[in-house]
Amino acid sequence: MTLKTYTDYLFLRDRNRVLLVFTIVLFLASEGINMAYIRFLAKHNDNSKSNTLLADQNMFWLLLGLLQLGYFVLSWLRYFLLNVVVLLSN
Repeated sequence: MTLKTYTDYLFLRDRNRVLLVFTIVLFLASEGINMAYIRFLAKHNDNSKSNTLLADQNMFWLLLGLLQLGYFVLSWLRYFLLNVVVLLSN
């Protein structure tokens, strides 16, 4: 088994090339959202309150909720597209 075997399997159909690239972009975007979520939590833990956006508790929790919702949607999409790529390869 070599890398060429896996690429031949995944790219059996031309449509998989676009779907796989889009799936990789979704993996990167969900990691970016996860890092933003962690940064927002770290900024909130910092007691300096220099950022006026995070000073309001309602806005803080709204942003965290939206980040989690975005992460959930992107995770669902990326796993769905990854399954489509594998199923189209068979």
